[in-house]
Amino acid sequence: MELGVGSYAFRWAVGHPAFRPRVPLTVAGMVDEAGALGCGLLQIADNAELDSMDPDRLRALRDHADARGVRLQVGTSGLTEARLRRQLTVAAELGADIVRVVLDADGVHPSPAECVAILRAVAPDYEAAGVTVAIENHFLTPSDQLVSIVEGSGSRAVGVCLDTANSIMIGEWPAETIALLAPHCVNLHFKDYAVVSDQHGVGGHVVGRTLGEGWLDIPGLLTAVVAADQRLDGRLGVIVEQWLPLQGDETATLDAERAGREANIDAARRILRQNDPARMTP
Repeated sequence: MELGVGSYAFRWAVGHPAFRPRVPLTVAGMVDEAGALGCGLLQIADNAELDSMDPDRLRALRDHADARGVRLQVGTSGLTEARLRRQLTVAAELGADIVRVVLDADGVHPSPAECVAILRAVAPDYEAAGVTVAIENHFLTPSDQLVSIVEGSGSRAVGVCLDTANSIMIGEWPAETIALLAPHCVNLHFKDYAVVSDQHGVGGHVVGRTLGEGWLDIPGLLTAVVAADQRLDGRLGVIVEQWLPLQGDETATLDAERAGREANIDAARRILRQNDPARMTP
């Protein structure tokens, strides 16, 4: 398995509609941060700067990443044929093997049949380029429906980006999500979670936790994706993300995000070392 970090571990540093830092982190800055964390893989998804780059800037970014020993993957949200074709061009320029996709986005809500048709249209070009579409389980699509879409594509260039916590939002506990999606996994979003009581006793909240300190059954997860790692010759991308709320001010938010990122990467490295896939069986 190949340890990586995703752009959603830099959510507040890059900027978000809910929070704009005075000096947003650039894509090149993310590459530098990934290298400093000792991660040889960076997945950049839903990033306006990357999406606006022309071929010259994309090649410069690849050179920048190569110089720092960081391999790149890319991603987008909103499944359309035009968007997937654009992402394939970006992936080719960056040497990326994965295009992670969330099916829905603002103004884009394809039906399962539309998803299958779009994937069938682009899959031959992805296969020829050696790039895989990794559809992420997110907040709107049940995992059994996602499996049907992947299988309906009929292509080895379409699989699942298995997120370990997202599907809680549609009423699936991670054990169910992992069992359904692991056979189709080509990429893993690795984050931990817990459910905590509301401070006023009004229900509860799903919150992020440092890897290994929450409710996620990590040994069970890693055992479930051993076969996926083997299919990928030991290069399943294990992409660290985190759910970290805004803090009191900009400095506190960015400091907390940085500390959380470092803690999660350290924990992921330790966990993967302790759960060596070579000693595990699916």
